[in-house]
Amino acid sequence: MIALVMLIFFALAPICIVLPTIFCYITIKKEINIILYSVIIAFFFGIAGYWFINPATDPDLVRYLQILGQYSGKSLFESFNLVYSNLYALDIYFHFISLLGNKQLLPAISVFLFYFITFYILGDYKLRTKIKNKDFAIYIFFVISAINFCSIVNGIRWPLAFAFFFLAFYRESIQKKRNIATIVLYIISILFHFSTLVFVILRLLLFIKNKKLVVIMGGAAVFSPKIIEILANNLIGINSTIPGVNQIIYFINRANMYFQWQGGEWADIVRESQYYKLEAIYYYFIVMAFVVVFLNIYKNRNEDNKKIRNLKKQESFVFYLLIVTIVSFTMSAHTYIRFIIPLVISFCIFTFKIYTDDKFINLKVTFNICLFIFSIMGIVLNLTLLKSMMNIGDYFTNLFTTGILRTILGNF
Repeated sequence: MIALVMLIFFALAPICIVLPTIFCYITIKKEINIILYSVIIAFFFGIAGYWFINPATDPDLVRYLQILGQYSGKSLFESFNLVYSNLYALDIYFHFISLLGNKQLLPAISVFLFYFITFYILGDYKLRTKIKNKDFAIYIFFVISAINFCSIVNGIRWPLAFAFFFLAFYRESIQKKRNIATIVLYIISILFHFSTLVFVILRLLLFIKNKKLVVIMGGAAVFSPKIIEILANNLIGINSTIPGVNQIIYFINRANMYFQWQGGEWADIVRESQYYKLEAIYYYFIVMAFVVVFLNIYKNRNEDNKKIRNLKKQESFVFYLLIVTIVSFTMSAHTYIRFIIPLVISFCIFTFKIYTDDKFINLKVTFNICLFIFSIMGIVLNLTLLKSMMNIGDYFTNLFTTGILRTILGNF
C-alpha cells in the first residue's frame, strides 16, 4: 500500500511539486531562494515543452527539429554557419543539444530557459519593490496566462534571444551589474536571432534622457513602417564585405517583408483564422490597458511639484517597447507576438509602481480586475491553440505524470 502511494506520488510529482513551489515563489522574502524557485517552476514548463511532440499544423518547431538533425555528427567548427549565417551562439546551442541524442530536448531546454529568466526577473524585481504578495500573485497569474505557450515552444530562436536580451538589460539597468556577463548576454541575444536588433536600437535610444524627447522619439516610431520601406527599397542589390552589415540589411528587408506581406502562405493562414483574429484583439486590449497605466503615471509626474524631467532608463525602454508593440500590430503573420510577450513581462516596471504608490490605489484595483479577466481569457486562448496542435487529453496526461502513469497503464 505504501509502495502504491509512493508510486502515485512519483507519477504525479511534477504537479505535486510545482504548485507549492509557486506559492513559495509568490511569498518569497529572500533573494537566495529566487533562483531555486524559478528553476523548479521553469522545469515544469520544460516538461511541457518536452511533451510537445509531433504538433499538427506544421509549426516552426517541426522545421527546427529537422534543422537540429543537420547538426548531428558534426563537430563544433563544422556547425558554424551550417544553416544560419553568423548566428554563432545559435550554432553552438544546436550543436550541444544534438550531442544529447534526444530531439525533444530542444523544445524542453528552450522553454525551460525562457521561463526561468522570466520568473527570475519578476521575482527579483518583486523583492526590490516590496509589493504585496496578493498583487504579485495577480501579476504572475496574468503573465503565465498571457504568454502564448505554443508560440514559445514553437519559436525556439526568438523567445530565447529576447529572453537573453532582457536578462542583460535587467542586469544593467536594475541590478547595476555592468560587467562582462551582461555584455556576453547582449552578444548572445544578437547571435541567436538578428531581430534582437530592434531592442538594441531601443537600448541606444536610452542615451536620450529628456522626458519630452523620449515621448517625441516614441511617437516618431509610428512612422517606422514607411522608414523601413524606404530603406529596404534603397538597399536592393547591395552587399557588403563588412562583417555584420549584410545582417543589418537582411534585418531591414525582413522587417519590410512583414510590413508589406499582404498574402500567401502563413500570412493567409493568420488572416483567415478566427483564432488569430481573437488573439490579436485580446493582445490589443492588453496593450491599451498598459497605455492607460503609463499615461496615468506620466500625468501624475507632470502634476508633481518635483518637476521630474528625466525618465529612468528602464521606464524609457518599456515606453519605447510599448510603442513598437503597437506598431507591430500592423505587421502580417502574427509578428506582434514577438513584442507583446516581452512587453507583458517587462511592464512590471510600471505595474509594480502603481502597486507601491497609494496615489494609484483606484487605478490598481481597476487594473488588477482587468489583469484577472485577461488571465482567464489568456488561458482559454492558450488551450484553444494547444488543442489545434495536440490531443489535449494525451498531452496533459504526459505533462502531469511525466509519461510514467501512461506507461504503467499501458502495460495492463
